[in-house]
Amino acid sequence: MTEDIARSESLLREWQGLMRTGVDAGRRGEPMVARRLYLQAQALTQSLLARPPCDAVADDDRMAAFVATHLKLADSFQATGHVSLALAQLWTAHQTLMALVRDESACISLRQAALRHSRETRTALFEYSAQHGSRPEIADALRDGCASTLLPPGAFVH
Repeated sequence: MTEDIARSESLLREWQGLMRTGVDAGRRGEPMVARRLYLQAQALTQSLLARPPCDAVADDDRMAAFVATHLKLADSFQATGHVSLALAQLWTAHQTLMALVRDESACISLRQAALRHSRETRTALFEYSAQHGSRPEIADALRDGCASTLLPPGAFVH
């Protein structure tokens, strides 16, 4: 158990270091270096999300890391003119959060954290639409997200 706690805390510290270094690289005008660091950080967020419930790292911190990484990756793609790849990051983050919200087998604190952080991904998708125009996948993701948070389990949209 102590090893699991230490591993989770180590993952979060490593993620924080990669993100900090990535932000610094972006500020120095090195978007490709920043992107490489964000991609490494993204792999760590997958490990953080896979950790067991009641882990040493709070569910809200795991969700924050996951969302922040996807948003930074989207920014890095957009900054280099890869707007479709930016959208893919935003869409993936939002869909992952909505899947967690709907997953009745996930622990409640993780589902609640996913719902709280979905505001950030929803806002990012709206901002993308404002800058680049509406896309069907954005509308679908936003509609699915609304339905998943408003309908009781077992209900469906006609």
